[in-house]
Amino acid sequence: MLVILLLGVSALVIEPSFTHVAAQPENVTIVATGSASPPGTNETALTSATVTLHGLATQGNGSLTLSQLIGTLRIGSTFYNIVSGQGQSTGNSLQITAQVSGAISGQLTLQGTLRGDSVSFFSPQSTFASQYIFILQGVLSTYPAMSVAPAVTPTMTTTSMMSVTSMMTTAMTSNSTSMSTAMMTTNSTSAMSNSTSVMTNSTASSMASSP
Repeated sequence: MLVILLLGVSALVIEPSFTHVAAQPENVTIVATGSASPPGTNETALTSATVTLHGLATQGNGSLTLSQLIGTLRIGSTFYNIVSGQGQSTGNSLQITAQVSGAISGQLTLQGTLRGDSVSFFSPQSTFASQYIFILQGVLSTYPAMSVAPAVTPTMTTTSMMSVTSMMTTAMTSNSTSMSTAMMTTNSTSAMSNSTSVMTNSTASSMASSP
């Protein structure tokens, strides 16, 4: 009975609370292809190159902020990992800095322009670890981030907890009283039965002893 009562009370006092989820920036992808060459060399030393970046884009106050950028850098047939990066676009200018790891590790700097969704990175401002300079052109694409549904977390208010405690105490007291009453009644009945049995035995003994 007590278990059923507690389950019923819990179902009544558990209340959902909703966690507010703030608006998130958009996802962004940049893919730019072109050529790479060691500094100071002529066009005969050009090698094909591709930069692919994924991250977040936040727009505000006439600027575009890029953050949490990761991706890949390909120079010829060699691939490098872009492990972190950020960027800023104000007006038509665009600058990105990122950390690259691989056969050559160092900073990747891309400077150029953003016009609509078209990006261009120029030489000699765009460099990688002082080993290569780039001429790249590509596209910047943004799309909404996946929305997250509000989390529903069951919570119990202080008032509800006090109500549960009160009801538990009442139920336990009631059960204790019922058990005490039952035990007292049983003991009393047992004592009366024992007394009757003694009186019966005494009477039987007296009759047996009479001539």
